[in-house]
Amino acid sequence: MLLPWLALLALWCWVVDVLRDGSMQPLPYVPLLNPIDLGHVLALLFALQLARAKLVPTRPLLIGAAGFGFVWLSSLLVRTLHHVVGTPMWLDGALDNGIVQTGLTILWTALALLAMLFATRRSPPDAARSVWLAGAALLAGVVAKLFFVDLSSIGTLERIVSFLGVGVLMLVIGYVSPMPPAAPAMETQR
Repeated sequence: MLLPWLALLALWCWVVDVLRDGSMQPLPYVPLLNPIDLGHVLALLFALQLARAKLVPTRPLLIGAAGFGFVWLSSLLVRTLHHVVGTPMWLDGALDNGIVQTGLTILWTALALLAMLFATRRSPPDAARSVWLAGAALLAGVVAKLFFVDLSSIGTLERIVSFLGVGVLMLVIGYVSPMPPAAPAMETQR
C-alpha cells in the first residue's frame, strides 16, 4: 500500500531536480538546507522506514537508492553552481557549461571512489564485488565522458582540472580500494 507513495516521491524528486533551482528568495541559497534537498531527505527517510518494516524488498530498494542518490548529488551540484557561480540549470544548458562538466566529472569520480572504498571496507562479503564493479562502471563512464565530452566541449582550464582531478582520484582508488575477491564457490557434497 505504501510502495506507490514511495514511487510518487521518487518521481517528485526527479522532476524538481530537473525543473527547480531550490531558490528561497529573499533568503540565500544554502545547499542541503533548502526545500528541495529537505524534501529529498524526507523521501529517503520514508524509504528507510519502509525497508526497516520489511515492506519493500531490500536489494531493489538499495539499487533505487543508489540511483536516486546519484541524481540527487548531481542536481545538488548543478543547483549550487547555479547559485554560487551563475551557471545555467539543467534545462537552460547546464551540460553545455565547462564548469558544470568539470564539476560533474570530479563528483562522479569521487562517487566511484566512495563506492569502491565501501566495497572493500564495509560491504557484506557477498555484495562487495558487485558494489566494487558498480563503482568501476561509473569510473569507466567518467573516463568515456572525459574523452568524448570534456575534450571536445570545455575550455582548457576546465579540461586540465578535470583530467588532474580524475587522475588523482584514480590513483587514490588504485591504492586504497583493490578489487575484492570473488565470493567462494559453494562446494558440492559427495
